[in-house]
Amino acid sequence: MAAARAAHLRVDAEPLLFRDTLAERLLGEHATELLGYHLTHGDHPVLAGARVQTTLRSRIAEDRLHASGLRQDVVLGAGLDTFAQRDGRVRTFEVDHPASQSAKRELLAAAGIPEAATGWTAAGSPRRVRCPRRAGRGRSGWRRAASRYMSTPSQLTNAGGQRLRRSRRRDDRGPG
Repeated sequence: MAAARAAHLRVDAEPLLFRDTLAERLLGEHATELLGYHLTHGDHPVLAGARVQTTLRSRIAEDRLHASGLRQDVVLGAGLDTFAQRDGRVRTFEVDHPASQSAKRELLAAAGIPEAATGWTAAGSPRRVRCPRRAGRGRSGWRRAASRYMSTPSQLTNAGGQRLRRSRRRDDRGPG
């Protein structure tokens, strides 16, 4: 997905759907190889479709987050998402597999990209992902946060998907 976001800036014509200016740097030594397919075969329907799906999903999610006025974001299956590094207005919590998080942190360091204000939580961790307490925020005292599911839904079991939908319904009722 990072390669598709990076290739969108180099392959597709204006007006661009989304501008992830850090994706190519984050790919590091793999950027040439991964972008090469897009640069050589960028008009192929599968590659063009992947870029549209990836960039449009990111654009819509980020636009809705900013329009909501929420200042915290939980990204499930974050992978190489660069929102936390590109946006200084929202506190981001990334939930992913420990190996994925470790690889991303190494890539960030190698590219000289600061980690930003990111909270890291391992997927499958027994602890619940909670946003920091803040006095006066609803009955429970928890600050509301947006949640984005990057590649996660396709990887969930049926039971996991049902739990995710139930938690979203509870979250939509508001704090408390």
